[in-house]
Amino acid sequence: MALNLRKYACLWWESLVKKRAKRGKPKIRSWENMNSKLKGRFLPPYLEGNYSKLHNLQHGNMSVKEYTREFEKLLIKCDLQESKDQTIVKYPRYSICGGTPTILHF
Repeated sequence: MALNLRKYACLWWESLVKKRAKRGKPKIRSWENMNSKLKGRFLPPYLEGNYSKLHNLQHGNMSVKEYTREFEKLLIKCDLQESKDQTIVKYPRYSICGGTPTILHF
């Protein structure tokens, strides 16, 4: 996998690749696997929990307004730096309840 990593992250990644090769482990070829390794090394535990909550957030019995508020709180906690289009893609199909679309304020 090719990726532009900087400074310590690059050194750490190169070391990981070499260690895996010495141990006879397969190369990391998927984004999911690479992402998991990088997050495991560099993502603080409190952020990891917030990312997990954001990824697994479900509408359940919350109102659309409550769900949207929770979604926005988790986005803020995760400090995601992305475009509005990328954020809207993360907002699941639950954003439409009873045929009434929700207006997102990002």
